[in-house]
Amino acid sequence: MLSHLSSTDTFILAASFCFGAGALGWLADGVVHQVGFGILGNALLALSGAVGSVVLLDKVTSEHWISLSVAIDPATLWIGAAVAGGTVLLLAAFAAKSLAVR
Repeated sequence: MLSHLSSTDTFILAASFCFGAGALGWLADGVVHQVGFGILGNALLALSGAVGSVVLLDKVTSEHWISLSVAIDPATLWIGAAVAGGTVLLLAAFAAKSLAVR
């Protein structure tokens, strides 16, 4: 599905990823200031998690590794995957840093 996007759609997707990752990085820095990586580091972690999860979801569904039959709008599924991927990668990095600092 990602390969079928036009250049305008790809630009909008990339811009929304960057904006969302920046917002999540800023929010995470405010919540876990001592454990975090700064606003930019948190944003980069969130961006890589979001992009990775969306690319993985696209690969899984386009190559029919699993069949997803959900009763929601596909855009909601992609947004949820991006938010979940960014959040999970941030939490994993926070946990790893907190364990390594001890």
